[in-house]
Amino acid sequence: MADTQQTGDIARIVFREILDGDRLKFIAQSNISESGGGARDLRFRGWDVMEHVLRKLFPQKKVAKRRRAGADTLEIYAGRFYWVRKSDGVEGWQEALLEPPTDARPNESRITRVHEYDCFTITAPEEGSGRLMVLFIQKLDGTVWPFVITERSLEHDDWNPVVAEFLLSALNADRRKNNAAYGFVDFTTGERLVR
Repeated sequence: MADTQQTGDIARIVFREILDGDRLKFIAQSNISESGGGARDLRFRGWDVMEHVLRKLFPQKKVAKRRRAGADTLEIYAGRFYWVRKSDGVEGWQEALLEPPTDARPNESRITRVHEYDCFTITAPEEGSGRLMVLFIQKLDGTVWPFVITERSLEHDDWNPVVAEFLLSALNADRRKNNAAYGFVDFTTGERLVR
């Protein structure tokens, strides 16, 4: 796998495929029933193998009021998402939160309330653009820059070939139908995971 000499200032990339139901979470339309619900969290399975990398993206510990395993508080993790506005080129950032697994989903963490982050603009993919992915690109300075990309972009745009090859192979890896691809590549350690 590539090191940071081949990938510039990128330390690591955490990725997750965005399925149709996920896309609705980003645009705050996931509660499709009259009864409410429709959590707007981006979930990552595999906390047991993803925790150490996700916590690099969300390095600050916080305490939140949550009821878990009989306790009234929960340790959660905070970080910042950075982006550049397309309209005027101004850089912005926003605090982002990661919560560890719940009692009901013991190996599934989540980035909460994804519809509230200004860095995400997610629309239905255009015909022929293929699948969608969200990338959380962490630079060597620790900043995290989320991007929503298409499979077609990875195949045809000017991507670093090492990154494009890794992400395309992750999308095409064998998995059960309707299971989102997810994982990471860490260019500082050489570690990688595809699920």
